Amino acid sequence: IPPTVTVLRVQSGNPTAAELRNLGAAFNIPGETIGVAPQTQTLTLQWIDDQGAEWTFNGANRNFEFSNPAKIVKTKPVAEWLVSDGLLEAARTFLATKGVNTRHLGAPYLEPDWTAWWANEQKLGHCMNEAARAVVRSISASTALLHAAPPALPSAQITRCLTPEFPSRAVVQFNATQDAQGIFKGDGTPIKGATLYLNALTSEVISGSFTQPVDPERSDYPGLTLEEAQLKLAQGGQGGTPSGDVALDEVTFEWFWIQDQKNPTDSYLYPALVGSGIITYPDGKTAPYRIVVPLVK
Repeated sequence: IPPTVTVLRVQSGNPTAAELRNLGAAFNIPGETIGVAPQTQTLTLQWIDDQGAEWTFNGANRNFEFSNPAKIVKTKPVAEWLVSDGLLEAARTFLATKGVNTRHLGAPYLEPDWTAWWANEQKLGHCMNEAARAVVRSISASTALLHAAPPALPSAQITRCLTPEFPSRAVVQFNATQDAQGIFKGDGTPIKGATLYLNALTSEVISGSFTQPVDPERSDYPGLTLEEAQLKLAQGGQGGTPSGDVALDEVTFEWFWIQDQKNPTDSYLYPALVGSGIITYPDGKTAPYRIVVPLVK
């Protein structure tokens, strides 16, 4: 760990005073109306593109949201999914056609990957029964639930097996990155850079959101020593004392995201150590776990 580390400041995407005046001129808004030193509170743009997709742009966080009503699929489950690679490639192609700078995005992944899940369940000798199929149907019917984990399946030897069903939409996620490193909240949750919802049968992109990156300001600050960082890692980092036994598989250099308290539309990225591994809870259950340790003194 170097004695000096670099902190990044990611400023709001709202127009500056000069940019606001230029926008005002484009819309025939008198300069006197805008004033001498205007402070943009928010900027929202909405439009419909040539393919019928409805778009919303939020200037403060440079976030785009879109949905194409003509491409909305039925929420009824489907009998199969496209191969995962096809869905991921369709998501990459969509962002490229929209001019999105993917330099600030990690590799795409499915959340969850129902194809991989079903293949693993079959290897275990499990099958889909009535209770599991009901869960799948409820997930398929709700955009909010599409991110939920697949249901637990029973052994084929102890239940009445039914034809498997899967959600009609796939969720492809891209985690946000900066300088090719991941960005994490204090609890270890990665910051998302793009979320796309696709037709699971045709790979057509239906709706989603993505954030347009910006070059941050950089400032140097004193950093922790290796011993100080190791101690904080052992103490649980930003997440506090873990509620179980944590075994870390790797520790990498990433970024810790924190919101500016005075100006919530701004944020900071602190260089950090992120330990990834498994936590074992007192009841014996296990789960993936991350420990985030900012390296700024």
